[in-house]
Amino acid sequence: MRLRCRICGERAVARAGPGRRYLCARHYLEHFERRVAKTVEKYRLLRGVRRLLVAVSGGKDSVALLHVLHRLYRGRVELVGLTIDLGIEGYSTPQVEFARRNFEALGIDYRVVGLAEEYGFTIDLASRRRRLVRRPTCSVCGIVKRYVMNRIAIEVGADAIATGHNLDDLSLFTLMSIAQGRIDDLVKLVPRTEKMGALVPRIRPLALVSGKETLTYVVLLGAPFHHENCPHAPSDGLRPELSAMLERLEDRNLEFRKMMYTNIVSNLIPRISRPDDKAGTGTCTICGMPASGKICSFCRIRMRLTEHPKIGVE
Repeated sequence: MRLRCRICGERAVARAGPGRRYLCARHYLEHFERRVAKTVEKYRLLRGVRRLLVAVSGGKDSVALLHVLHRLYRGRVELVGLTIDLGIEGYSTPQVEFARRNFEALGIDYRVVGLAEEYGFTIDLASRRRRLVRRPTCSVCGIVKRYVMNRIAIEVGADAIATGHNLDDLSLFTLMSIAQGRIDDLVKLVPRTEKMGALVPRIRPLALVSGKETLTYVVLLGAPFHHENCPHAPSDGLRPELSAMLERLEDRNLEFRKMMYTNIVSNLIPRISRPDDKAGTGTCTICGMPASGKICSFCRIRMRLTEHPKIGVE
């Protein structure tokens, strides 16, 4: 028997919401966009934002973010795109190409920043030289992305930076922070971080929708996106184990991730007594960007990779 949309009776293509209602393509897209709009409104994500830098990797979540912001807020907020070529062999080039295709299809101005061309190193190089960098590859990648996003946001005069972190990501990072005793890190995982010194506010409009929902959204839109997982993503350890645990809990309670994350954001984070954070108020003596010490984390990584006598961009 062909399943029908609970709203209009047309052929259903997906199930959505706490009641798991069957919806046709049109009503699923409307449902998803309504969920995002409610998140934006609830957490006042676009407060004071006239120009928004949208970070797009080319994957499903960032592509969904770009399209939903364009569909909901074009004419109200000026969108500027950013994609970063991280220099990961066999992975970064198609990612950048998918990001370009989406920017150009929507007529959005964008910037492409290549690590190798602009900074003289890549994530592949950082991975090969982990002992020299003294950080795991994923940690280096996170520092690089945050640095470049903030730098470009300042250059283009953006009032905020939008990233494609979804509910799966944020609930996982939240649980990892608690499990590892990094309670102060929770304040960075809210749907909107505020301006601190030269650090541009960051917003996460997909904070209350899951990865499965963003995948369904981009597929129904027909938007091109990159399917592959990063080759540097860890296959074992705490992160994949906690992710699998959250999946099992979600199977039993469809609202578990949302309940956990929103309760932590609303009830726990406001009670955290956070020590003074100088990360956004100091200035790096090398690049002039925000730093907690004399030299920012990005410049320390870059110097270790590019100024060591035996290495360069390989």
